[in-house]
Amino acid sequence: MADLMNNKRLIALGIMDDGEIEEVKLSISKLSNNIKVILESEGVEAAYKVLDNEDEKTVMLLSADVAESVLYIYEQEYPNDNRVRNCIEGSRRYCRGEISKDELEVLKKVAASASASYASASAAAASASVSACYA
Repeated sequence: MADLMNNKRLIALGIMDDGEIEEVKLSISKLSNNIKVILESEGVEAAYKVLDNEDEKTVMLLSADVAESVLYIYEQEYPNDNRVRNCIEGSRRYCRGEISKDELEVLKKVAASASASYASASAAAASASVSACYA
């Protein structure tokens, strides 16, 4: 339901039509699969080179997915700290045109402070979310 509402918002704002939304979803899905294959066969450096050729929002959405996949590590250690999750969601909201670049910058700084606050191994998930925001 949330995707449907966000899709309607993108259409209403004139940012994308239905066809463009489906094209972006397919592009992100293909990119995600390609990155997985490249990571497994050629390593991280090769995967970064592929991402360098993609547009900012595609990379940001992919990075948010990756960060969210390890967020549970951070949240197990700090269950009441939602700064990292908010940054990940903020990245997605920015890509959908729901928040401004300035608002995203605030979320980045807040998530970075979470990362700096916890110097343990579980803070790696916070760093991943910050990377997602900066993608």
